[in-house]
Amino acid sequence: MKLKGLICGAVVSLAVLAGGCDSPEKYEPTPNESDKPTIIPGRPLESGKAIVSSATKGVAPLAVDFCYSSVVVGSVYESSSYWPDLFVVGTGGLTSPYGGKRGLNYSKFCGVDAQGRLIYSHMQAIKTAPWDVESAAVKIVKIAGEIYGIQATKSKLNVARYDRESRSFGTEWTYSNKLTGVPYSVSTFDLVVDSSGTSADLTIMCYSVGGSSPESDYVEDSLYDSAGFYLGVIPEGVIYRTKIKLPDWTQDADIVQVGKDNCVIIEPTTVAQVSGKDWSGYLMANKAGALKYLSASSNDVADYLVDTDGKQLVNRSNVKRITVVNADRDGQFDDFITSGEGSMWLYRYSGKRNSFGTPIYKAAELVLMEEGDLFSG
Repeated sequence: MKLKGLICGAVVSLAVLAGGCDSPEKYEPTPNESDKPTIIPGRPLESGKAIVSSATKGVAPLAVDFCYSSVVVGSVYESSSYWPDLFVVGTGGLTSPYGGKRGLNYSKFCGVDAQGRLIYSHMQAIKTAPWDVESAAVKIVKIAGEIYGIQATKSKLNVARYDRESRSFGTEWTYSNKLTGVPYSVSTFDLVVDSSGTSADLTIMCYSVGGSSPESDYVEDSLYDSAGFYLGVIPEGVIYRTKIKLPDWTQDADIVQVGKDNCVIIEPTTVAQVSGKDWSGYLMANKAGALKYLSASSNDVADYLVDTDGKQLVNRSNVKRITVVNADRDGQFDDFITSGEGSMWLYRYSGKRNSFGTPIYKAAELVLMEEGDLFSG
């Protein structure tokens, strides 16, 4: 399990300062009354409990308390017009009686620090949903002021409306419609609403080989030989897309394959639509942290993302979700946040593409939260 908190330089301080989010557009945390590390009453060091950050307002890497993974399943523009609030699922780890917040949570955007890093509020638990709240196999979007939770399977598109007052998606699906033409089991999916709000692009990453569910992380020991080599089938991913008619959430076009490659990535965990000023395509990742891009306008194979030095862009840990955002406020959703095991990272588009047309990204930036804990990874 992750040991949560933040190590600053060679000193680990042990205080959390109270207080909520300040202006979403300008982060101005309340200054410490003293430069000396302090232990706030009610949060002493305890065996088996998290070590908290002593940065102002306890700012530390964004993660769900005492969970193996923190997966962003939705981004909605509520607190700010430039940066989204996040719905985050904590998977694995401890439940609430033991200090964990495993399940679905909501985190508000608070602002940007002096280094330009995003800062979010501490998590608020979402009470109920018609799906398993510990599952990351959902997508949460905002359409015409309403927030919806979406689940896509090989044969169904399920949709639940969010109630802000009760902080709940309810216990029954608002819509449950058929999906036809999906040839394989679904690994993950993405949904992006067009500017008119009357249609949405549904992108589905399927297992063309191997795999059976979006949560199939565990494999039996019997699949390894005496030397430790894996004997099972390595899952391969292929991308399909279709149109969804709004507001009735019905399929409005046939399922078509994106490109000609039946293995755009091995062990796929996420896919996301991304678009720049004069280009668009699909970002994807896998359990090894590989990040790839497939152009929407060509039949080429997927290309690995690279940084401004021309080196392959590899996330630091298992990527379970890519969340596309507009980081430079230019109206283009060409930047993205990775989440899964370990920390969350923001990747900003450099404004350039390589000779293959693949977007080039700047160095990753850590995404932070208030009242955070130390963790490794």
